[in-house]
Amino acid sequence: MNKEIKKLWLEALRSGKYKQGRGQLHNPSENVFCCLGVLCDIVDKNNIYKPERMIRQNDFELFDSLYGILSTPMQKITGLDMRIGKDLYKMNDRQRKSFTEIADYIEKAL
Repeated sequence: MNKEIKKLWLEALRSGKYKQGRGQLHNPSENVFCCLGVLCDIVDKNNIYKPERMIRQNDFELFDSLYGILSTPMQKITGLDMRIGKDLYKMNDRQRKSFTEIADYIEKAL
């Protein structure tokens, strides 16, 4: 995984600035995020992606928000292997781990 993005992601997950949600990367009506949605938001807010190479119909369509998974471009940008992404999805949605617990796992596993 990209070390700069990982650092920003861990800081964001531990910051308390993101309200945790489940089932989608981001639910704008409630302004909640899953852990992977926080990653997408970090990439977006820090202009890490190359917008000229990607089509954006809304902020999170690029990130396959309907399916709650990272798009192939996001996987390439972040260097996050989707096997780990699926584990993180399960921790967030099924096991209901907190962002802090997920950040601790990311810190050790990646």
